[in-house]
Amino acid sequence: DALSSISVAYPRLGGFMDAAVEEKINTTIKTEAQSLVDSFLANYLEDTPPDAPGKNSISAGYEIAGPVRGYVTVLMNVSEFASGAAHPNPYTVSLTFNTTTGEKVLLADFFKPASAYLNILSSQSRAMVAAKLGDDGDVEWIATGTGADELNFQVAYPDTDGFHIIFNAYQVAPYVVGATEISISYSALASVLK
Repeated sequence: DALSSISVAYPRLGGFMDAAVEEKINTTIKTEAQSLVDSFLANYLEDTPPDAPGKNSISAGYEIAGPVRGYVTVLMNVSEFASGAAHPNPYTVSLTFNTTTGEKVLLADFFKPASAYLNILSSQSRAMVAAKLGDDGDVEWIATGTGADELNFQVAYPDTDGFHIIFNAYQVAPYVVGATEISISYSALASVLK
């Protein structure tokens, strides 16, 4: 319509041994992409005055990570813009799937039950992010964004050498810095991995 622009692309994965697994994964990806659009529509369009400058918009592309260690991850790179805002809001959403079962996997599923995996992710990532940002880093901002909370590690997935973690804009640094990416080795997580 005149107030919005929607352009969300998502993949249809193929090449799985089991057609049912492939369909399960692709159905979940499609559902998650639609959820992004639904959330955008609910958050931005209902309260937009018709005379607000610019269009509300959402766009998304994707990247595929893996398969690695029996998992494949779809990264949805999203950009939302609210009419009248100074700049868009970019963020990444990760969807990780078990390539054998087709189940969507959460971060906690990779770690031993009742283990202190969040504490290890937190301490490892805090040091890495601080080193990466150097003088541009703010100690409190980094501490909050890397705290031992699952919400801080929503974009974390298995990669070749470890868990790749993306901290979206505003999570550990100002918008101008953008997303901050690190990778924590499997050896650093060995005591808590399943």
